[in-house]
Amino acid sequence: MSGRCYGLLSLSCVLVVASHTFAQNPPGLQAPADVVEVTGTIFSEGGRQRLDNAMVNLCDPNGNLIQQGASGGGGYFAFRGLRRNEYVLKITADSYQAAEVRVNLQFGSQPGTFIYMKRILSEAGKTSNLPSISRHELTMPAVANELLAAGRKKLYHENNPQGALVDFLHAQEKAPGFYELDYEIGMAYVDLGEKKKAWERFVKAINLSKDHFGEAQVAVGTLLVDEGNLDEGENRIRRGIELNPSFWMGYYQFARLEILRDRLPQAETDAEQARSLAPNAAITYQLLSVIHLREKKYRPLLQDIDMYLELDPDSAAGQRARSAGEQVIEEIKKEDARKEAPLEDKDPG
Repeated sequence: MSGRCYGLLSLSCVLVVASHTFAQNPPGLQAPADVVEVTGTIFSEGGRQRLDNAMVNLCDPNGNLIQQGASGGGGYFAFRGLRRNEYVLKITADSYQAAEVRVNLQFGSQPGTFIYMKRILSEAGKTSNLPSISRHELTMPAVANELLAAGRKKLYHENNPQGALVDFLHAQEKAPGFYELDYEIGMAYVDLGEKKKAWERFVKAINLSKDHFGEAQVAVGTLLVDEGNLDEGENRIRRGIELNPSFWMGYYQFARLEILRDRLPQAETDAEQARSLAPNAAITYQLLSVIHLREKKYRPLLQDIDMYLELDPDSAAGQRARSAGEQVIEEIKKEDARKEAPLEDKDPG
């Protein structure tokens, strides 16, 4: 589901990078200025398991192999002694879908790259692991299901919440008692700015499902957090994740809550979990950019912006992200120049 309906943190409000604020490298021996490295860890989807012995190929942007390696203990991998350039990591592991990750080393090394692999399920496994919500939704009359699909398209892809609301209400006339429809009606109301009506629909969905519908709990928790009720909001979001551990928006909202509490390491963990479950959700990279900016992790911040631009290059938010990325690049260049300056040229104070 699109996160737009929950109310987003604005990228333009957080990607204002001031000069001379970049974190310094750890003390110790430094690699030559023109030599960089990329290191990281490979996880299963959701971060529950570190994958040893995954094959990791380092390629140029055109896919040509440069180096080959495998993840060691704890899923760790490293490629060192590289030239400053853009690269592609191609990862394969038994029983997992192949993954590709672009890394930009033009402005320095990239430590701590997290890669999440999706498991390949057999057809039998896919059927047995279907969540109860999907089975329940399949019992909806066909005409109502068609209206539900049309409404979701309007709400999440066409930015037409009023049209979506009409479809959802018509679907409910054909299929009363389906909590999925109350939830979607509530999401349309959120987008229309009618939070009281949204709240009523989300609570109705929880009651109709006998508290077995995690998405509605996350939605209620999000509204509570927006009102400043962080403790109760946390309880609701936590309950939603408990009911549906694969619902990425639950982790996204938990990360957002941790940012409000200034618990940045926890926020980063939850945001990475959301990203692993929904790697094509642009707002997750917005949220990670907020966290990395506040943690002063500027090279990961640049990667967040690059990933966001791959998903949303042409919108107004994408243009703001592009401008912010240019600022980050300029500041990284200035910082690199300061680090590479001869010792006698630096201010001893």
